[in-house]
Amino acid sequence: MTGTINFVNLPLNEAAEEWRIWSQVRPTEGTASVGVTEHSGTLPELLDKLLPLSDWPRRRILIETENKDWTAVFANCKRDPNLEVALKNHFSEVRGVTTVKVEDEPRSIKRIPNARSRGLWGSRGLTVYDKDGLRRWLSLRNFEPWRFDQNGEPYPFEDLDRYNARKTPDRFTHDMLVEYCLQLGLRPFDESFYAPNGRGIVVEEIAEDYDERDKYTLAEARAGYEDLSRPIVEEPIDGNALYAAGPANGVHGEIFPRTGSGYESYRKPSPWNEELDAFEVILAKYSSHPVRATLSEGLAERGVLAFPAFTLVGDPLLDVHMSSVLLEAPAEIREYTAAYMSLQFEESNNRWLHESFRPSRSQMATIRDLYKEHGLYPFDTGSEQVYRTLAIDKVVREKTDLRITEAFHAWDKSTKPPAQDGQLTADSHGYSVSWKARRMIQLNEDAIWACR
Repeated sequence: MTGTINFVNLPLNEAAEEWRIWSQVRPTEGTASVGVTEHSGTLPELLDKLLPLSDWPRRRILIETENKDWTAVFANCKRDPNLEVALKNHFSEVRGVTTVKVEDEPRSIKRIPNARSRGLWGSRGLTVYDKDGLRRWLSLRNFEPWRFDQNGEPYPFEDLDRYNARKTPDRFTHDMLVEYCLQLGLRPFDESFYAPNGRGIVVEEIAEDYDERDKYTLAEARAGYEDLSRPIVEEPIDGNALYAAGPANGVHGEIFPRTGSGYESYRKPSPWNEELDAFEVILAKYSSHPVRATLSEGLAERGVLAFPAFTLVGDPLLDVHMSSVLLEAPAEIREYTAAYMSLQFEESNNRWLHESFRPSRSQMATIRDLYKEHGLYPFDTGSEQVYRTLAIDKVVREKTDLRITEAFHAWDKSTKPPAQDGQLTADSHGYSVSWKARRMIQLNEDAIWACR
């Protein structure tokens, strides 16, 4: 059902209460209240309480584990639920509670002529946050080729020599992940580790009207990913019909009203508060939705300037998590980034604007040739991310007068921290979507988008 499992270093009841508090104050669109319901059953029976699945999660189930100090968290998201905002900002940063994210998806990608590929690209990861921020991050991803990255202070139990293995996939194996988790008190891949007493608690954000846009059955969510026999389901016919009246779990044990309007309660004072407010103003200039800018101290270590979180159900909200590096950037870079963050979530005729500029197969070939010509191929990130980034850049150029200039690349080089062996820095990955690469595409856009 999932390749990602999250854990909170609290007993079940305490973890559920904290998640309920977080849900009450976070700016969830259309949410009138939060329902909390305890269930009993086997692990599969408890996970069924998440149905239907969706592109944007509204329900989480917290499940007791054999290690009473740890609670597992699952969400009703079709793919990776991306619970990092709650796990890092609320539990770790504000409450001082350690959280762990475990990810392990085997490579099963299957290319199909003249059709979208099926399967999974392959990834493995371990992310630990504690009261001081990012404690440890290990990542193995198939970017064609495979790439291994790490950040944070290694634990004493880690096999550091393996990180230098000749073959990249051997630097962080499944067995290593299992052993590391065991050292932390977790057995994420052992079904008997979960629900020893059959207990799970669902925390659900309740809208005034049941309005999840698309509702997937488990089979529809797996299609094209774990299930290679079927194409990816874009419009879940079975799920929308089966759950037309609402989720599988329509009755709630307790209902709590919303108590706040957003992240303000959990935003720490910082030297960049004025810059955050100013960036929100720029975001609003390019967005037709309500916007919010929040500081995320963990992004800079990963070489990321900003990361958007967009909620679709009910009243949409664009929440952009920003690094301090961006807040200190020249005004033209902040302006362009704000437009990029906002315009990628603008729609026309019920589809994202950037989908109109998603490269065709012939355009992809032209793009790859340009990357090769400039020594930027193979991509060091997923090809879908590269093409999506370039499509959004095209929207920015179509809708604004903003352009990527040589000054962007010069600033980018000036901000690179010293590289360390095995450490992920802003200079050690991401060249496929760097300002340099994106400006190259901008300068050659006529040759790219002229062909179909």
